Amino acid sequence: EVVKEVVKEVVKEVVTTTKSETGDATVDEAKEVEKEEVITIKNEIVNEPEVLAKIAERLRFFFSNANLRIDNFMKREILGTKMEPVDGSVKIETLLMFNTIKSISDDLAMIVKAAKLELCSSFLKLNEDETAISRIVPFTWDMMDGNIPVSLRVDNLPIKEKDDKGRRVYEVSRQDVEKLFNEQEGYGPVALVRLQYARRRRDDEPQRPTSLPGPKGWALVEFDTVEDYQKAEAQLCCGEGEEKPKTVLTLGGNELKIHSFKKWIDSKPDKKRKAAHSANDGDDDNAEKKEEENSPRKVVYNPFTMDWEKGCAIRMKGLVDTCDREALISVAEEFIGKPEDDKRLVFADFSRGQTEGVIRFQELNDKIAEFTKKLNDGEITIAGVKVESAILLEGEEEEEYYTNFIAFKNKQRATQAEERSQKRPRHGGRGGGRGYGRGRGSGRGRGRGSQRRN
Repeated sequence: EVVKEVVKEVVKEVVTTTKSETGDATVDEAKEVEKEEVITIKNEIVNEPEVLAKIAERLRFFFSNANLRIDNFMKREILGTKMEPVDGSVKIETLLMFNTIKSISDDLAMIVKAAKLELCSSFLKLNEDETAISRIVPFTWDMMDGNIPVSLRVDNLPIKEKDDKGRRVYEVSRQDVEKLFNEQEGYGPVALVRLQYARRRRDDEPQRPTSLPGPKGWALVEFDTVEDYQKAEAQLCCGEGEEKPKTVLTLGGNELKIHSFKKWIDSKPDKKRKAAHSANDGDDDNAEKKEEENSPRKVVYNPFTMDWEKGCAIRMKGLVDTCDREALISVAEEFIGKPEDDKRLVFADFSRGQTEGVIRFQELNDKIAEFTKKLNDGEITIAGVKVESAILLEGEEEEEYYTNFIAFKNKQRATQAEERSQKRPRHGGRGGGRGYGRGRGSGRGRGRGSQRRN
């Protein structure tokens, strides 16, 4: 819906511009000119306003409060580290490395145009030479817990006990939840949906029956503003003395139970409540401790390197919502064959919800070209659906892919090292620094969950 609104906005801008340029042209004539305004991207003819609208929606999401709280890569780009402060801007070249943006356009000029649309220009700004983008209102460390007052806890999401691989999975996707909430009237669009999963323990950890791997059956639905959240809460949550809310939502046959996330946290024992808030804000007794935590630490990590062979990476377009990294790997392994020593030879550069991904092979195999052809012909499907296209990367495109992949992995390692450094206790003993983790030590921290990139 957001994209549709932006398309309308772009059409309006094009009509106005065309009329002024054509002098006596009527509005109807200008609209006809706009309809013919198409461009070619990656050898495909597309409508420019629609492309700009999609890019603008992605830019607004990546720079949003909701995303920056969980996206370690973007958070590092905008906030930097205590050893390496930054100016809060992100180079457009870096944004073009993101799969969901480069799948729309890899043209820097298109990103610049999208950033100037009203949807973005009220929120984002370009630097003087138009090579980087930053927020108008900066994101700061003290905004990290700002999601709690603007989030709803949505319970009773449908769960399938066993899928075709014997796994417990959600019967609905993150997009399904987002669509359901955005279809309602009376409040603004949803900023972020996070399906909740129980953490998977290491092999050497005792398994607790209360923390089995898989879906927990609830999600966090976050809004951009307090005003939008309050309107949604009034409509979707039970008021005092009410048995049912004004609007009852159902999904997958289940009636959803919706609560204020903050009220849910506050109803828990002190131990859980403190863990959820993760930091004691405004406590004078902790001023000395906070000052010490904010002093610089040296960030050390082992650089990521890889020796890659030519002809081992396949880029696919048209992947469906139900596709995941495991589906890509299993299809490739089934065709290529797994070695007897169970050595992993197939990897996937993909995040759930994207429409484009890459299957990467550890070493050259005679079957890779045949596998690519069968993907294009539809003889092999991903998640039961034929892909739009599959190409075996070569030449400059192949080199660019591996260069960007190695750069991303090193950025990821630097971010993880910085987070470990921030969480490590200064005076020895047990503890999790600012309390982001779970259990002993620094715990898990805040990850992207299903958004994690390889």
